[in-house]
Amino acid sequence: MWFLIVNSVVLFKYFLKKNPLINGLLFTLIVFSSFYTISLFEVSQITFHLKIPEYLAILLILTFIISGKKLAKKPLIYFLVLVSLLSISLIVRYFDFEPVKVWEVEDSKRSGKWAKTVLKEGVSFTNFTQMLYVVLGGIVFVLVSSIKAKKKHIVSALFSGLQVVNLIAILQLFLYYSNNYDIYMHYFYSIDEFGKYSVTAFQTLFNSVKRINSVQTETSIFGYYLTTTFLTLFLLKVEFTKKQKRILYISSFLLLISTSFTGYLGVIYFFFLTRIYDKKGLKMFLWIIIISILAVILVSIFNDVVQDIIIQKTGSFKERLKHGITLPLEALSKMPIFGLGIGTDRPSIMLINILVSIGYFGFIVLSFFILYLTHKRRELKYFLIFIILIGMTQSNFHYLFVWCYMGILYKKHDLLL
Repeated sequence: MWFLIVNSVVLFKYFLKKNPLINGLLFTLIVFSSFYTISLFEVSQITFHLKIPEYLAILLILTFIISGKKLAKKPLIYFLVLVSLLSISLIVRYFDFEPVKVWEVEDSKRSGKWAKTVLKEGVSFTNFTQMLYVVLGGIVFVLVSSIKAKKKHIVSALFSGLQVVNLIAILQLFLYYSNNYDIYMHYFYSIDEFGKYSVTAFQTLFNSVKRINSVQTETSIFGYYLTTTFLTLFLLKVEFTKKQKRILYISSFLLLISTSFTGYLGVIYFFFLTRIYDKKGLKMFLWIIIISILAVILVSIFNDVVQDIIIQKTGSFKERLKHGITLPLEALSKMPIFGLGIGTDRPSIMLINILVSIGYFGFIVLSFFILYLTHKRRELKYFLIFIILIGMTQSNFHYLFVWCYMGILYKKHDLLL
């Protein structure tokens, strides 16, 4: 209910400014695109959850259809190719599926508490629900690429999203250290399975240091969201105000203390890509030296915490290597041409996830159309390179904030100032 109230206020702000409803929905979708712990509709039997970003995406789709606006050509073609490849893979595998061992992440479906490897014998309804998430993301990309908007409104939405996520992250820390964490769990975890996962994953302690996930399902997604937002703002060539700089400083600090390995890698990728993009390196190399010195000092001060993090991350890496890379590739070798179908396995790396989902044939075709999509779209090209790099620790490609940012950067030169 609180979300609907906030949503109404944001939209009402646009009504007052006499902007079209579709722009108000786009603004709101960007703001709330990272909310993945709150579900507005659930069908637990088929593991389907309609979360806040998806609810907003559906509203945007309906509004766009009613408006009768034209769709951007290249994003539409890319979307149709992606859906076709996913559909072909699922149809082929539905009629011809060879049993394979996969990594099962849901406790209820495992053969034992620690037995993460299960035998997958065919395509289930969950495969189709996973495809729906990607299809919805692809449609959002096409729509965002097709909607005319002012750059200042897009930037305002991006910073509003950062502000909301920052405030909830700070609230999360406050409630945790004040021994009132149940309040956070109650209001930000309406999805029961995510809440149970939070108890084991997000309350993992490193010498009493709390990991931050804010409104995302994992700490790594928190880092993923922050770094992709930073890069999007950079590629839009935004001249930041003092208030916006303060928001970025707060976001950076929260990212620093989040213990998000994905976020840390994202910062490294962000640094090198931005240096290549604007061809300015000397000044930032000085910052590397300064930050490195500070890092050494912090490590020496919090030595015990660092040791705990390294031990935990080493164990996580070994698990992901075995269950998230080795197993999927072994399974793919049995069905290499069209793949296993999306949602059959959970590889640790995004590119492997795509490869396993659509096979070698689909991967080659999709790669060709990605080149077609990014032709003369420099900003989108850099963003996708970043997504591929950060995808070394993130397997999913259905997050709506990523699809939104792709749409924004595709039409970067068409944004009205």
